[in-house]
Amino acid sequence: MAKHTCEPLEPGYRFHHGLRVGGLAVSLGKRLGVSQAQLDLLYVAGVVHDVGKSGYLGTDAHGPRGEAIVRARLTEWLDKDEMERVAQMVAHHYERPRSQWYKGKVPPQWSDDILIIQDADILDHYGMTFVWSAVLRAHKDGLSPMQMLETFWRGTHERDVRDEAHRSLNFEESRAELNVRFEKAELFFRALFEEQMGEFTE
Repeated sequence: MAKHTCEPLEPGYRFHHGLRVGGLAVSLGKRLGVSQAQLDLLYVAGVVHDVGKSGYLGTDAHGPRGEAIVRARLTEWLDKDEMERVAQMVAHHYERPRSQWYKGKVPPQWSDDILIIQDADILDHYGMTFVWSAVLRAHKDGLSPMQMLETFWRGTHERDVRDEAHRSLNFEESRAELNVRFEKAELFFRALFEEQMGEFTE
């Protein structure tokens, strides 16, 4: 079976991913009762959180690289305190204290705005976005529908990835949203599986 990659597979993916993460961060922030000023900064940070990946093929962490870009490019739109908050959210958006990477180690104590961006980033990778990326990756790797299902729905690696996503979330509100997204993807994949099995048994 062909190996799939985790590349976006579509020009502009990070831009649209950023817009969705910004919207998710605002939605989560509202549920958590943060102020309008904080919501505004959450949206900005969500939109630009992956800017450090743009046009870059190196191996150093894209969070600090994104932080440097934010500090260099957004000075006309953010005051000093706003800049600091957005820069920190971008720098640490994937350093999730509940993730497997901090198992057995002292996790970082991030502020709620950083934790919200982390959760919004995780959430955008699941639900219909996950289905979309699975279909694109399967097409890229020449997988049949059944091979796609074995790889992205029933595969042990993908189940482990989903378990890690759930474990890494910081808020109960985020876990409830992730469960809804899992259910939507499950309905799609199960319907496709039943259709494929019908084709094989006819």
